[in-house]
Amino acid sequence: MLKHKDGFMDWVQLHERAWGSRIYPARPSLEQILSAPVVTFWQAVKESKDPPYTIKLYDELKDVEKYLTRLLVRTSIEPPNERLVRIYAHQKRMTIRAVRVLFGEVD
Repeated sequence: MLKHKDGFMDWVQLHERAWGSRIYPARPSLEQILSAPVVTFWQAVKESKDPPYTIKLYDELKDVEKYLTRLLVRTSIEPPNERLVRIYAHQKRMTIRAVRVLFGEVD
């Protein structure tokens, strides 16, 4: 786990050192990570022998929002096996500021 450094490149280096040449499904290359508009770091919910973080890439923050919204609504059906640890957009750290759920009457 990072103790003092918490920048985008610190997390990328942690990921690359931990995984080395091993792969996981949809593991992006270093080039893809560095050029992606949105990079997220995920940690397995259950303890694992694998390194602690995996990376997923998105085209825009709206794609992350859609994914998280699906998790919120479908957790009783498909509990997630990983949790979101960090979000970076254009290599700048982002955080979730608000969540709003709207209800509507069923016709």
